[in-house]
Amino acid sequence: MNIINNKNLIYSILSGTFIGIAWLFPNTIYCAILGFLSAIYFVLLLKNNAKVFYFFLSGLILNSIGFYWLYFTIHDFGQFSTPLSLIGFLLFAILSSIQFLFPPLIYKVLKKSSVLSCISLQATLSFVVIESFFPKFFPWSFAHTTLFFKSLSLNASIFGTQFLSFFIFWICEFFVDFTFFSSNKRLYKRPSFIPIIVFTILLINGNCINQKKYDYKKTKVTVVQAVPTTELVEGMQIIKADVYKYYNLTKDYIKNIDSSLIIWPESVITNLIPENVGNVKTNFKLPYFGNNYPLITGALSYNDNQQVFNSIFFVGKDAQVPFPYHKQVLIPFGEYIPLVDYFPFLKKLTKLEGFFDRGTRTRIFTYSDKNNYLVKVSPFICYEELVPRLTLEAVKKGANLLVGVSNDGWFGKGVALNQHNMISSFRAIETNRFLIRSTHTGLTSIIDNKGNLVDSFPTYQDFIKSYDIPLIENQTIYSKFKDILLILLNISTFLIFLINFFKKSEYPSKIGCLITNCLTMCDKARYQGGYKNCANLTWKTENSKARICFKIVTPIVDTKVTYTTSFNIINGQLVLNNSKSNLNAQMQKNVNRFLSKFNPFTQAVELAKDAQGQLEITDIIMKDDKIYVKGVFLIPKNCVI
Repeated sequence: MNIINNKNLIYSILSGTFIGIAWLFPNTIYCAILGFLSAIYFVLLLKNNAKVFYFFLSGLILNSIGFYWLYFTIHDFGQFSTPLSLIGFLLFAILSSIQFLFPPLIYKVLKKSSVLSCISLQATLSFVVIESFFPKFFPWSFAHTTLFFKSLSLNASIFGTQFLSFFIFWICEFFVDFTFFSSNKRLYKRPSFIPIIVFTILLINGNCINQKKYDYKKTKVTVVQAVPTTELVEGMQIIKADVYKYYNLTKDYIKNIDSSLIIWPESVITNLIPENVGNVKTNFKLPYFGNNYPLITGALSYNDNQQVFNSIFFVGKDAQVPFPYHKQVLIPFGEYIPLVDYFPFLKKLTKLEGFFDRGTRTRIFTYSDKNNYLVKVSPFICYEELVPRLTLEAVKKGANLLVGVSNDGWFGKGVALNQHNMISSFRAIETNRFLIRSTHTGLTSIIDNKGNLVDSFPTYQDFIKSYDIPLIENQTIYSKFKDILLILLNISTFLIFLINFFKKSEYPSKIGCLITNCLTMCDKARYQGGYKNCANLTWKTENSKARICFKIVTPIVDTKVTYTTSFNIINGQLVLNNSKSNLNAQMQKNVNRFLSKFNPFTQAVELAKDAQGQLEITDIIMKDDKIYVKGVFLIPKNCVI
């Protein structure tokens, strides 16, 4: 295989590499630009009818580069051996790349639709419909790379984060159509300018959201970060939070403030606490700092059925402890083993001693601060910050403050900390709420309702700090209607897919109808090479005469070469007439040789297929027994005719 001349292979490598590197620089201009570039090359793969392998390769490169840290998570958090960790990471990369196998299959059907072609939506829908519901271990999307561009990312408060991928691919597909697959200025005669208008409106709207200023009630919040201890047990590093360090840091700090909500991260207290503890006085494992200092802390809990949970407890006024929040979204191989009930031997592959049960509902912890402001806090644990439905459910229940507690120490000091923070930022945008992220080692952060990083703690350092956090009650359009637009988009795509699935290619069928009946007048029919069945098209009306004019446009080096010829068909035989072009003599001779070789329609199909180019029939007019066809045939650079 000649790699240099294999454009699809190059596009595949560039697409996967760009988006993979983008995830190494989260929430930066580099991340945003590389995300767009990756989308462009992915669209090019679809437009070039690349083999499925190239799409899978793109996904494999992305997952291997962007989420390399998962190997260390499997090894350290899951406590698997090095070989098993490598196998686990490889399985992750392969399984996560499966989603890239489906867009080219969908595109094969959607490209038959002339309507989608005119508004540059064929590739866009092919990818977005899969990205929106395909299950992922790490729920990334192209939309997350746009966080730096607030004028675009703030539209997540209206459409949701996932729908932003639709706009990204739409504008990228328009760019590809305009740059690579358009004949001169004919694009302006189609409604393809719609993506430009929509994207411009999005940017204006996002900028308006970013400029809005509000005066909200504020409550004081104190966030605590204490680096856990690391113990060597049976040759493995075990990370354990030091509850006494958290207690002493907090106790010393609150001497200087009169009241504050105190937030500790995930699993600070690892001694099991009954979920119905009710009051600190009945179980002294939970600390109590006084009525003015309510506490949110991660802890492990159990119930009467001997179920064990990864939980968040709230210690409020008079040491009262309401029912805790139990983590709903558990991490496979870290907090549970998938299919372990069916395959018990899987437990033997890891040295973890126990696994957690799953919670079933979102909780709201409510208290009145010193100003009698009603604070309604909804907590989430680790991975749950990445799941939109949980934060949307919390806001629907009335939460005016979101808190995410996590133990990101398992990710080490790598880029995963910033990736986690970037995706979590979209939960703040979608719900118009401040999000407080509390971790043991970092990245502990305060994220405002526009996804901005207000402040963050230094990683792997003991740190404590207080903030005045706005309490926002207003709901966004997205929090009210959720993913209704995305659902409608997917349903529409499915219907369009069904309509076109059993239909032969639209453009060859139009040409075939014209040839067979000599009755149809078609305007702006368009054909893109690759339909093998088109080679069988023949002139059905014997003894008729047709005059067919082609205009051939081919970019050779940096110049546009035009070629116009006319020819008659008599009893199926092609007779060339006068030709006009700015081709040199040898090139014109070659073109005439190819035109003479085939039936005009068959040769057009074959030439388009061989050259991997594009034939555009722009005007087909029938007068009496004559058919006039003006076509544009695009040949890539360096293509030998």
